[in-house]
Amino acid sequence: MGVIGSADVKSETAQQAQAIGAAICRAGAHLVCGGMGGVMEHACHGFVDERHALGGRNCGVTIGILPGMFRTDANPYVDVIIPSNIGIMRNVLVVQTSDVLVAVAGGAGTLSELAAGWQQGKTLIALSCTGGWSAELAGKHVDGRRPDAVIDAPTVEEVERRLLKLIGPAPDRT
Repeated sequence: MGVIGSADVKSETAQQAQAIGAAICRAGAHLVCGGMGGVMEHACHGFVDERHALGGRNCGVTIGILPGMFRTDANPYVDVIIPSNIGIMRNVLVVQTSDVLVAVAGGAGTLSELAAGWQQGKTLIALSCTGGWSAELAGKHVDGRRPDAVIDAPTVEEVERRLLKLIGPAPDRT
């Protein structure tokens, strides 16, 4: 599951990103992101905290695809650090690596990821209550090449419900 969004976030958006990271962990999936701060860091933080709470059973890992070449630029919650040294072009790698993209708020970088995801046929979920491109594109078609729309998820709970519908529940953790 890919998480994309703003590099700078307000407190409420940070909490929502953490909750999405935790939901991805509970689903038993890996979390892919750009590996830096903001939404990316908070989603990874939520994922790692949830993994610890679950004792690490049937949990995936966090993967950060960095724009630069220095592993030390990654946020402290990234398990697998991939320094790409290709700048914003790494956005396409984040999209390509993800089965589903969850957008939280977002500026121009998030817009580029949403457009790439749309063109690659990825399922796109927008947490519309966070503003930015998530709110702008929620429930809309990016263009006419696909019959579906960006899924509007107005709450974190709706994001989790949609994720579970798409990938099913995590394996038994007993």
